[in-house]
Amino acid sequence: MDKSSRSFDQIEAGAGRWRALRCDFQELADKEQKIFEGKRGDVWLKAYVWNRKSLSPRETQRRNRNGQKGVPDGFAAAANAFNAKSLRAPDGWYCKLLDGDAGISERFQPVAARAGLTLGRVKNADAAGLWLYRLFRYLQETRSYLLFLEEAGGDGIITKACEASVIFCDQLEKEANKSSVLNDDKTTRGTDGLSANGQQKPLKDRENRILEVIRRELKGRIYCRELDNAVIAPPRNGVWKEGPRKYMAAYDQGSPWRHRIEDEKSKIKRKAKLAGVLAARKSYVPPRPA
Repeated sequence: MDKSSRSFDQIEAGAGRWRALRCDFQELADKEQKIFEGKRGDVWLKAYVWNRKSLSPRETQRRNRNGQKGVPDGFAAAANAFNAKSLRAPDGWYCKLLDGDAGISERFQPVAARAGLTLGRVKNADAAGLWLYRLFRYLQETRSYLLFLEEAGGDGIITKACEASVIFCDQLEKEANKSSVLNDDKTTRGTDGLSANGQQKPLKDRENRILEVIRRELKGRIYCRELDNAVIAPPRNGVWKEGPRKYMAAYDQGSPWRHRIEDEKSKIKRKAKLAGVLAARKSYVPPRPA
């Protein structure tokens, strides 16, 4: 395999990792939403992000004595009410998670750490702290409603850390896929979707039917619902051999089926892209909720 092919494979692997992480964060966000619908309380996991370098040495020392670990004044009460360890982020920034009624911070932090490691390693920064810091910066750049800032360019609160992480993973996956398309334009292609003599394999009938749903640009449970409505069943071989017989049932069961649904979707999109049929989209109006 030549150098350009290895580069393409790395991009494909990167897109797959972000897709898997998005599914993990989405599972946590769905749990929060379900609890919120039942309790109508403050269930959301929040993240406090602040810059310790902006504090004077005397102020930093005072806050450390008080157990605030450099947390800005506006967040001190909440931070003290939650006993979590501060997470180190790049350039003198720190993060701290504040659990809501859903109580999912212990499940969120390992996923955030994996996301941080996927971004890369930064000296003197925790993996989960790196993820929250990069998420914080992304929400700043996009002026997201999920970020509350004490002042422009200063400390802030990510008000729904799970939902924000889903959005950021989705963006990172799109960027990886965009790089993949650029590599395709330079004829840097892998062998997926090609026959032994190098000819493009045509999509099978089932794949064409799934592609029609993919073109509608649906996601998550709605995508699975439309597959079921189109009478398209999950495969009965490989990793799906003992799996659910409906896509919505598979999605509702969570891991590992959500990952496998996304993997199948990605493979069909890639095969269609190589065949030159992915761009032929049809206008579509999503059905109204029942």
